[in-house]
Amino acid sequence: MMKNFNTVVIGAGPAGMMASIEASKKGTVCIIDSNPTPGRKLLLTGGGRCNVTVSETSRMFLKGIPAHSSFLHSSLHQFSPSDTQTFFQNRGVALKTEHNNAVFPASDKAETILQCIVGEMEKQNIVYQQATVQKVQIKENATFYIVSEQHGNTQIWETNHVILATGGKSYTHTGSTGGGYQIAQQLGHTIVPTEPGLIHLQAKPNYWNDCQGISLSSITLKWCGSKEKHTGDFIFTDNGFSGPVILNMSLEPFRKKELCIDFFPPISDEEWTHSVEDWRALHPTMKVSSWLQQWFPKKMVAVFLSLAEIQDTLPGAEFSKKDQHKLYTLLRGGIVNHVQKGSIEKAMVTLGGVHLKEVNPGTMESKIQPGLFFAGEVLDIAGKTGGYNIQIALSTGFVAGQLKTETKRGEA
Repeated sequence: MMKNFNTVVIGAGPAGMMASIEASKKGTVCIIDSNPTPGRKLLLTGGGRCNVTVSETSRMFLKGIPAHSSFLHSSLHQFSPSDTQTFFQNRGVALKTEHNNAVFPASDKAETILQCIVGEMEKQNIVYQQATVQKVQIKENATFYIVSEQHGNTQIWETNHVILATGGKSYTHTGSTGGGYQIAQQLGHTIVPTEPGLIHLQAKPNYWNDCQGISLSSITLKWCGSKEKHTGDFIFTDNGFSGPVILNMSLEPFRKKELCIDFFPPISDEEWTHSVEDWRALHPTMKVSSWLQQWFPKKMVAVFLSLAEIQDTLPGAEFSKKDQHKLYTLLRGGIVNHVQKGSIEKAMVTLGGVHLKEVNPGTMESKIQPGLFFAGEVLDIAGKTGGYNIQIALSTGFVAGQLKTETKRGEA
């Protein structure tokens, strides 16, 4: 049996749900997703609290998009971070802004955001169908035929518009399997190779095994050999590093890199020298391990001294100029950490996806296939941690849902 809708949205994450709400103003809408209910991944965001947007102007917001930020100019103009807050507040959701301008529901529950969006979908009579889309075909008069399967039953959907909002490959247990890339390719699109983004980094070798769980504030990091610095909160994990500053650095495409960590950004060379001189003069019998603990946890101190090849029992009176220089160099980024990303299944976002040159940034319509639109993580764009990616999803979903068709057949 064939079902007919004006628009079919594939994917029920924040991008797909917002797209379905807007598209419903133009005609009937069905949203198809492999999960029994919409928004499964949304419930996991922000540690279950859902950092729904960032309280910033669109211009400031774009600084949180490491690559291809210009692509978002139009969609943010049409649906900005301020518009996101208004959308939820007008529907009875109280919001609050925390550090780094992160915006959360006042309830601290992602369910609050999801219930609001689902409630709006119900008001607009949007049909939700649990199924897995197998393929999308184009027939006469640019009509789309979508073939889906659920529990061995095949269903065919006929529609004038398709909005592809399937997400990436991260969090595969929520249904983000990368299937949208295959659909896009079926319809003539190029897929930029994917890799993990917003993910912890594994260190090999890992000098910091015993430091697991230690967190540090305002640490400065850079890729060894680079002048660009990144500052933020940092944490040692069981096999490497995490924390917001690490997650944001993982948005760069790479397989392996060398990471340098400045553990002493507030301390100048002169201050270090004066501190060493005071230690030698006032506490000549104090061990170097005890002296360093005024700044660092004991387990970190053990790593520093081991790498510097300095005995932890060395007293201030015997701490040489050579020791002073060697230790300070290590503390200020002289330790080379060989890092690589974890598996994409553990990443918060997927880098890569539908090539942006093949998508109209003002409408989110395909430049290759009229009536085909894209929204959210399926596109080759990602933002920093802290609400940027949900806002990208909502903005691109809003624009895609307008169903503004400008592409002509054969245009590329």
